[in-house]
Amino acid sequence: MTSTHSSHPAPLPYTRLPDLTGSTVENGKLKLVELLGHGSFAKVYKALDTQSTASSVAPIHYAVKCLLNGEPGSQEHHNLQNELKNHTQVSGLPGVVALHRAFVEGEHVFVVMELCDTDLNRFVIEHKDCDEQCDVAKRVFLDVLDAVETCHAEGVFHRDLKPGNILCDADGKNIRIADFGVATRSEESKQFGVGTAVFASPENMDKTRDTYSPRGTDCWSLGVILIALMTSSLLWKAPVESDDTYCAYRADPAHFLRGTLDLSPSFSSLANRIFDPNPARRPSIPELRTEVEAMDTFVVPPPVDIVALALQNPLHKPQKSKCRATPPPVDSSGTTPLRLLCIASLTKKLRRLVRRRSMS
Repeated sequence: MTSTHSSHPAPLPYTRLPDLTGSTVENGKLKLVELLGHGSFAKVYKALDTQSTASSVAPIHYAVKCLLNGEPGSQEHHNLQNELKNHTQVSGLPGVVALHRAFVEGEHVFVVMELCDTDLNRFVIEHKDCDEQCDVAKRVFLDVLDAVETCHAEGVFHRDLKPGNILCDADGKNIRIADFGVATRSEESKQFGVGTAVFASPENMDKTRDTYSPRGTDCWSLGVILIALMTSSLLWKAPVESDDTYCAYRADPAHFLRGTLDLSPSFSSLANRIFDPNPARRPSIPELRTEVEAMDTFVVPPPVDIVALALQNPLHKPQKSKCRATPPPVDSSGTTPLRLLCIASLTKKLRRLVRRRSMS
């Protein structure tokens, strides 16, 4: 008899999905030409509208999400209906990925959406340590605020805001929110542990509570995203007591962010208000926009003694490109996790400081 306990986690639902690259669906209307990536429950393909190739217009492509078609009444079926309902509510609005249609074929559901160039996770990695990083990040974040505010105005709270779920053009413009799989229209929720732990709010992770505010958890996620945009770094694995980094932050929030990520005093103060354990005290999106728009400095140089140490022990010669360097290791999905960029980010900043000191 096999044991009911295992040291290995259960495989994620997407692993039960076949690789459909090269297949046609919807009676041959769509050809799945490339696997773009996957989430926990779905695979996403770049799809060619085969009818567009028969005309004189340029070929049309879509992003097509493939999921398992759960039985009516199952959790999978409920989750899919929830996603389609909430995405439909905001589809077509500025800052939201357009949802074109959905159809069932065999054991799978296919969701046809607007195809975007990239996501914010890749954009951050590609533009880390550019001299203009903070200026670009500020522009991008203000666009993200507009998109999230649009969803909230329609009564839709995302609950899984993160760079990977925010799509954009190659230049970081035309921001669009995607993946409404755990979105809700409820101002108070009893579903805990929803979304991605790194970006989730502490009240979302606290099952001892009766309810929490999805609006408040979106605000918290925006704070984590803003720091990721400005520093190419993430703070903790989850905002829970078992996370040493989060506990260190909670023990000394006034100094932690400035000492760890070299945030400016004004940015550190704003971040601490976003990360207030009481959601009611967090700034609203309009308040966030006002403060970010007015802020000139987000990150300050390391202390002089660190620069002096770098001058005594010069780092290897900087590469010619401002923005591109040998990338850090990638994870199993082929994407460099943001948390691995922290040391690389500080190293690049020190190189620039060393170069400036040497020329002065």
